[in-house]
Amino acid sequence: MLNTPANPNGTPIEAFDAIRAGVWGDRSQFYKDLSVPFYGANRPGAPSVGGGTGGVLAVEHAGRPQECL
Repeated sequence: MLNTPANPNGTPIEAFDAIRAGVWGDRSQFYKDLSVPFYGANRPGAPSVGGGTGGVLAVEHAGRPQECL
């Protein structure tokens, strides 16, 4: 998954650093922002995901160590 010499097509570490910073900075807002593109609701004609609040609430009940694994 990570871009390394053994995996040159992997994702750059900066992408993972941005995720960690978002989760630790404002966890609730990070997951609200993530839910729309994750569920594809940003596509034309796609149904609404209801603001993503259900998934956000589930994540809010998790502790930081569990969500960052």
